[in-house]
Amino acid sequence: MAIDEDLLKAFNDRLNAMSEDEVKSLESEQVKRSDDEFKEFKAALSEDNCSLCGRAIKDFVQSEPCLHWLIKTRGFRARYFQSLADVNGFRSMNSYLRWVANTEAFAKNINDLVAEKQSEKFIEETISYKNLEWSFSCSNSDRQGHAGSHYGSMPHFHFQMKVDGNVTISYNAFHISFTDEDELFFAVESGKIDRLKPGRRYDAGMQALLDLALENPDFVESLQYTEDESEAMFSTDILIYADQGSVISGDDIADLLERRNKTKESMASLAKELPNVSVQTIVSPSDNIPDIARRSGGRRKKK
Repeated sequence: MAIDEDLLKAFNDRLNAMSEDEVKSLESEQVKRSDDEFKEFKAALSEDNCSLCGRAIKDFVQSEPCLHWLIKTRGFRARYFQSLADVNGFRSMNSYLRWVANTEAFAKNINDLVAEKQSEKFIEETISYKNLEWSFSCSNSDRQGHAGSHYGSMPHFHFQMKVDGNVTISYNAFHISFTDEDELFFAVESGKIDRLKPGRRYDAGMQALLDLALENPDFVESLQYTEDESEAMFSTDILIYADQGSVISGDDIADLLERRNKTKESMASLAKELPNVSVQTIVSPSDNIPDIARRSGGRRKKK
């Protein structure tokens, strides 16, 4: 399944009929709305309340499904998950949990790294928050739907939830169908919607930050050093090459390390102050991000 071609054409025709100023105004309104909603969301969560339904996070009302159920709501059990999935597709569920995770530590709690996703997966990522962990999985065959199958005949994804490391909702328990909203989201992400750039804001994960680091040297230089590796978002390796006919003084390197420890400036930035050298910075995600919980039960191993 994919977005209906007629709907896609109508959406693109509508956007293409808008002036540049109208498009920019629309984008500005969306950004402001997102800023306001996340601010309200974060404030409510800090008070253990839900900005969606107005109830306390701990409150569970079976007849009123709400995404806050996934934050270890008292009384919520796996058997109630289907009623939640009936009114929330991948996009709304995934974005909500990303927002939750990013109130604790921006991006670091969301492993959506393309390099760690198995090649046969359309979606494979894990999100963590305090003692909770949520994972999404969709194989290429799940994306198409299992023809002739009683369960999962429609394009769908799988969901897993852990509390204190224990599985409370298993991947195989539910086949959750994609919604029209999901298909529109996928269309934007794949560049099928004219004049709308894919990207995430308050629901950004490690892939978005890694892309930013790889594309923007200034971002890498702006990173701060931390002695507590558990706080690190990135691991950086610095290669310093002396120009031909020059040498690198060990004392100069020692001075830079001392300054880094005091000021928390990155070595990527400080090393450029050395005379007659060229600097190469290799950036990779730190080992602090959550492991992707494989649907097969396996997990990647840290090197």
